Amino acid sequence: MNELYFKYLAANTTDIDWGIFLNVAGFSQNPPNTPYPLAQHPSGYHFSWEKGRILDEYQISYITKGKGILETKEQSYSILSGTIFIIQPGQWHRYKPDPNTGWDEYYIGFNGSYATQIFRHPFFKNSGNSFRIGHNITVLNGFNDIIEKVKGEHPGYQQQTAGRIMNILGEIIAVVKNHEFEGKAIKKLIQEAQFEIRERLDQSLNLEVFAQKYQMSYSYFRRLFKTYTGLAPAQYHLQLRLQRARDLICSTDKSIKEIAFGLGFESQFHFSKIYKKKFGFPPNRTPQKFN
Repeated sequence: MNELYFKYLAANTTDIDWGIFLNVAGFSQNPPNTPYPLAQHPSGYHFSWEKGRILDEYQISYITKGKGILETKEQSYSILSGTIFIIQPGQWHRYKPDPNTGWDEYYIGFNGSYATQIFRHPFFKNSGNSFRIGHNITVLNGFNDIIEKVKGEHPGYQQQTAGRIMNILGEIIAVVKNHEFEGKAIKKLIQEAQFEIRERLDQSLNLEVFAQKYQMSYSYFRRLFKTYTGLAPAQYHLQLRLQRARDLICSTDKSIKEIAFGLGFESQFHFSKIYKKKFGFPPNRTPQKFN
């Protein structure tokens, strides 16, 4: 990677309709005791520490070496090597490397209707602007791949880079969510619980008794399980059973009644009701069944 590279991009109607489109991508090495930011950027991006700036796009920066500071109107963040920070449209901010260390910075700026939808999620609304993800090869490869794609601007590169942006955001969420459980015994217990639930899709579960097996109250088990998987244990079990039911409807000649009782549902009526709520159509109208 060169010491400095950036490129500003144009998006056509197709790119905008896609939901995520890239405006800028770049990388810079900022040695100790050098001016920051560099003056080559257009006026809409350049800023001074005294005034800060406000952007009309989302920006993700990944600091892979050195350290510095990020300030918004809400908070001040110490930015260390291995930190991602995200700026949202309309948010006043300023940041700079520590003059004693400088920093290496990868960054992308993007926008779009789907991007707006993603950042309405509570994870991004409630987590602040800074995420310590360490030296993450998946994220680093994502930035490098985006930069390589924009160098050529070949047809479809906007859609390709949109996918890489989604991978970066997904990896950030995964690292942060796993951090709470890393190195703790409860992680193994939850993984064991997931495995056992998957092994018992053909029956209903008394989840309070299930939690006692792991020597904890159900409320505590439920909270930790939901934090780890995104679903409460009962919902996790139900979602897997419904997906299994759909697979059986599509791939076997079993009747709806056989499938419902084979998966431990109390009645065909109850099964059909929650199946329709999940998929938007009743079991006997599953589209794949008629393909």
